Amino acid sequence: VSGGGCGGGFTATELFAAKFAPTAGAGTTVTGAFVRAGTDLNGNPVQPIPLTLQPGKDALMVVAVTPPTGAGYYSFSFATVIDNTATPFAPFTDGQILLDSAARNWTGKACQAPQMQSQIPPGSSDAYICPS
Repeated sequence: VSGGGCGGGFTATELFAAKFAPTAGAGTTVTGAFVRAGTDLNGNPVQPIPLTLQPGKDALMVVAVTPPTGAGYYSFSFATVIDNTATPFAPFTDGQILLDSAARNWTGKACQAPQMQSQIPPGSSDAYICPS
């Protein structure tokens, strides 16, 4: 595990792409394809997968996911093989991700727009969230 950095930036050492079929359903597993090796924190090229890490060293693997196209809530996880042994799947995020082209972003700030203000009763002290 590595962290810190300048403003949360990072340097990916290994880049992968995982593409799901448009109709992929629950439990679908895809194998990520190696895209390219990146650089270390000093900008030096790194060894592409498979690689050997010395004790105390790390590698940051970034996986670009092309999700299924069906609207819904999705959970993605990641596993790798180390020394010919599969690791357990670890979630990409702490929860499900809503993927839907019709999804809207809702905020309290959006309620300040005139078209939203006209729908909120005058003098109301209730809390509202409105579509952006």
